Amino acid sequence: MDTNSLSNAITLLRNLPAGSPDAEKVLNSLSSPELHALESADDLESLVGNHAGAVKQHAAQKKYIRRANISLLITRTLTKGAAFLTNASAQPVALPAPSFGIQEDASNYTRVFSAFLPQDGSVITEPVQISADGKTKIFTFTNAAATIVETISIGMANGNPYPNLLRAMSNMKFDILEPKMIISDTARINQFDKVLNVFKGSPFTNTSYDSINPQEYKEDVLTDNTIRIFRKLKIYINPEKTLVPMIVTPTAEAPIVNSSFYITLVCEIGVITE
Repeated sequence: MDTNSLSNAITLLRNLPAGSPDAEKVLNSLSSPELHALESADDLESLVGNHAGAVKQHAAQKKYIRRANISLLITRTLTKGAAFLTNASAQPVALPAPSFGIQEDASNYTRVFSAFLPQDGSVITEPVQISADGKTKIFTFTNAAATIVETISIGMANGNPYPNLLRAMSNMKFDILEPKMIISDTARINQFDKVLNVFKGSPFTNTSYDSINPQEYKEDVLTDNTIRIFRKLKIYINPEKTLVPMIVTPTAEAPIVNSSFYITLVCEIGVITE
């Protein structure tokens, strides 16, 4: 849930006439979880005044027309060099894995990388590619000298083409419900400490960033400490929003080139109608 947008909506509603076109725009901008959170307030009338009835009506109208499970396989691999990428202070860099965000896909996620990569020029991106079989998005990162090259690949765990999924979501609004994260390497449980970044960019010039700390939600820790289910966590996604997990460095193997680490992000999604 985007608490900033909910707080801003409440502030706007207090200053708008009930039933006005601008008030309708504010209510239409809220996701299903946000509307239901607002509706469940102890004293809705004192919170939004004459808009209480409209809030309840919009909450009833926004519902899931379909639910489905999507598993994204996100892999970080060193393809060239004898070390992993670092920033200008020689600290390891977690690499962004832009997921969904069909609008940013059209521009190779340039704004997303600008937001979540080091600002010191230590990590450079190359054009986004699609694998030869058409099933996977491949993001390539290098250092300034191009002596180190790492990739982040995003595909679907069931083998279906991920680019097809992206295209299908171009006109879709949905909630990710209680995501599950599975890691491939027990030495990299620090992956669970990384926030889930959210990038939002309008078709024009406005951009904003948010982050979700999974540790703030109830976790189910399963099997050998490689699986987390984040209970009560809902993430609202639309074409303007990109979910950006930050992927930690793999465990160095011998030889280090081709060392890789992957996470499986399992998302139950609820497609929203209004």
